[in-house]
Amino acid sequence: MRHRAWGWLLLIPGIMAVLVVVLAPFHSFHQHLDLAGTPDRFAATVVRAGRADARAARWLDNLFVLSWVLVVPRLLRAGCDRWAPERRRLVPRWRVAPKVALFAGAADLVQNVLALSMVGKRQPATGTTLTLTGVTWITWLLFAWSLAALLALVVGPLLAPWVRPVLRGLLGRFDSLAGTHPDLPATTDD
Repeated sequence: MRHRAWGWLLLIPGIMAVLVVVLAPFHSFHQHLDLAGTPDRFAATVVRAGRADARAARWLDNLFVLSWVLVVPRLLRAGCDRWAPERRRLVPRWRVAPKVALFAGAADLVQNVLALSMVGKRQPATGTTLTLTGVTWITWLLFAWSLAALLALVVGPLLAPWVRPVLRGLLGRFDSLAGTHPDLPATTDD
């Protein structure tokens, strides 16, 4: 049971993700910047946020990436090896989840480097802006995969001992309302 206590480390990247969103210069700043698609929209987003605040937001996102890379792949590996039910351990896509989480962090880092390289420019290069948009989509897909793996391999198995009894108690009351199954008619062989 003690080894499950370090599953709480998942709160570190979670808190960092909340800080990245809450401390952004304005609502959906990262989405506007990363998915700008054109140099003009990218520059307009930087102007709206302010250069210093835009840079600070990207550096804070780098701290999130650091916390993600230090915590999530290890938890996924532990979940796959120790906590997850055997039927999940045997599925190959869950075995690669720690590597996918590392790729998600690396893609987010590339995204931040690209954005930081363009923040101070009046007219960023179109190719770099489009590359940032492409990397952003890839990053989101990798994070979505990693979050699904976290739910399946870490969060679900760690919360199951507390959630199952509660659900059985709540849903057990409805079992009596369902009644019984009717008897099946006897079949005759002709």
